[in-house]
Amino acid sequence: VRGMLPHLSGEQLCSLVPFVTAFGSHLSLECREVMYDVLTWIYNNFSTSEGEDAKELLAAVKDQLLLGLSDDTESIRLKMFAFWNHENHLASDTLARLTQLLAVLYSTSTEKSFLHNSTNLLLELTSRSPDFTRSIFDAPLSECTFGEYRNIDLSWQQRHLQMTPLFAATQQATQAQSLSSDATDTTG
Repeated sequence: VRGMLPHLSGEQLCSLVPFVTAFGSHLSLECREVMYDVLTWIYNNFSTSEGEDAKELLAAVKDQLLLGLSDDTESIRLKMFAFWNHENHLASDTLARLTQLLAVLYSTSTEKSFLHNSTNLLLELTSRSPDFTRSIFDAPLSECTFGEYRNIDLSWQQRHLQMTPLFAATQQATQAQSLSSDATDTTG
C-alpha cells in the first residue's frame, strides 16, 4: 500500500480514502496502524496542495487523524499525538499554536474530545521549558512541617476603599428605599 501511494493522484486518493478510513474501527491493531500511516502520508504530502480535490481529501484525512488521538490503543494515541505535536503541523509558539488549535484542529466529528486534545497539545509546550523538570519546592510535601494558620484580617475593605465601586453606597440606599416602599404598599 505504501509503495503505491506516491503514484496516485489526488482524485484517486479521494476515492481511496473512504475505504482506508473504514479501518478506523477495525479490531486489528496492525490494520489501524497501517491506516494511520497511510493517512499521515497523505496529510503530509497534500497539506500544501491547492485545489478542491486537495481540500476535500485533507478534510476527510484530518478527521480520521484527529480520531486517532482518542483511539483505544495507547501506542496509536501517542503516535497521533506526536504527529499533531510536530512543528510541521502545529507551531511551537504558544499564541500561534492556540490559534491553530482553534482554526485547524476543531472538527464536528471529534467535538467530544476537542477540549481534551487541544489542551494536551497546548500544554505540551510547557515540557519544552528548561524549568519543566526543576522541582518547585525543596522538600516533598510528606516531609514538610505544618503550623497553625493565622487569622485572616477581614478589615481589608477599610484599607481599600478606593476599590469600592463609585456609586455602590447610593445603589444600596436606593435599593433599601425601594424595598421599604414596596413593603408599605403591600401593607397599606
